Formats: sequence, structure tokens, C-alpha cells
Amino acid sequence: MAVSPPRLDSFADRLDYLVENVHTLWRGPYDDGEIHAGILAEQNVALPVGMLQRIRASELAADDIEPFHLQCLAKFFGVSPLFLHTGLTTLAERWDFLFRAKRLRPTPVVDPGCIGREYRYREIARLMLPDGDDNAWSAQAVFLASLRKGKTDPQLSRALDAAQWLGAERGFLELGRDQVLIHVNRIERIVAERAAMGPTTLAGSAARALMELPESQQRAIYDVIMQFRQSPTAPVEPASKTA
Repeated sequence: MAVSPPRLDSFADRLDYLVENVHTLWRGPYDDGEIHAGILAEQNVALPVGMLQRIRASELAADDIEPFHLQCLAKFFGVSPLFLHTGLTTLAERWDFLFRAKRLRPTPVVDPGCIGREYRYREIARLMLPDGDDNAWSAQAVFLASLRKGKTDPQLSRALDAAQWLGAERGFLELGRDQVLIHVNRIERIVAERAAMGPTTLAGSAARALMELPESQQRAIYDVIMQFRQSPTAPVEPASKTA
């Protein structure tokens, strides 16, 4: 029996899809309170429960959410922010998202009054080039500003280094790329939760093996799993090892 494709027309549809489907197989979907608690525990960010409720009620669109919060939500479910925000179609829009999503966190050298704001280009330059000087930092700051405007650079490695520092996952800057629904960090969560419940099982071994596959294969296997979940059957115990 063919499985109907999920409805992913809106921001609310896509978040609902993640809530309903991206969780360990031995428990049900996370509720809004659990999502809030999980993001707080893993990322030290208090994402308001009311925001989640308004998103799912279609009262907030992706453009209404701070990139910082949207990225935290995507990270919790192990997907690219591009899965939740489908409007980032140009390089300039994607770079702008990355710069806006990166926020100052508490450290011994950060003024408490600055916590939560965006990094300035020169601040990023000094962190990326700790052994540089004023000239190097100024040049890097100019380069970062050009990236945010969507300009390309012949030294692709410089752009990739900046994207990595800003927290972009592989493929974020590839325009037209099909976004994978499940990523390694989410599979790691599944493995960790499974390990906490008891000894290594077939499911745990499969999850670890899945982590080593290319993203396109992860997606294909995930789709197969979802088809089986549409037609539940009695659980089958793994065959015992023979001597």
C-alpha cells in the first residue's frame, strides 16, 4: 500500500511533521513542554512554549521567528534550518540567516550586557584568526560583510571556514539541494536514549550504522522506516547469535 507524501506546505506543517515523526520508536511524539525542556537542557536556550503553540496554530511564520530560535528548533529535531524555513533561496539570504543566528554566549571575556546580540564582523574575524593582527582582522571583516551580501570569493575555503564557524551544516549553502530530514545529531540522540534503557540491541546497532552512511542514504532508509510505521506489525525479536 502506497504511503501518501506528507503535507509540508507551511511552517506549521513542517514542525508538525517533525513532532509526529522524529522521535525514538519506543515513545510517542514530544509535547511542547518536552521540546522546551530538551532545547534548554541541550542548548541552554529557553524557547518559549507559547511560541511553539503559536507556530503550530499557524499564527507565526518562519520569517516571524528569530533565526537564533529557529536554528535551535531545527537542531533539536536534527534537521537543517532550511527544512523549516523554505524561503531562504539565495546565498545572501542564507548568509544573513547564519550571521543573525549566531549569538554571543556568556564567557569570561564577554560583557554581560552584550550576551544575546549578534557578533560583529571584527569580533568574528578575531575569533577566526586568533594569531592575526589589525590588518588581517580588518580584511577578514570586509570579507565577511561581502559574504552576507551574497558575493562569492575565489578562495572557497575561506567561505567554508566562515560557514563552519557560524554553525552551518554541510550543504547549507548549496542552492537547490534537497534537504535531508534526519541528521547525525538526531541519530546520536536516538542511540543515547536507547543505551540509557538497557544493553545494546539490534536497534542501537542499526542506528550507529546509519550514522556512517551518506545523507542521501540516510533519507532513503528513513523513508522506508516511515512506511513500516504506517503498517504496524508485531515486534520481531532479533535472532540470537550462534556459537
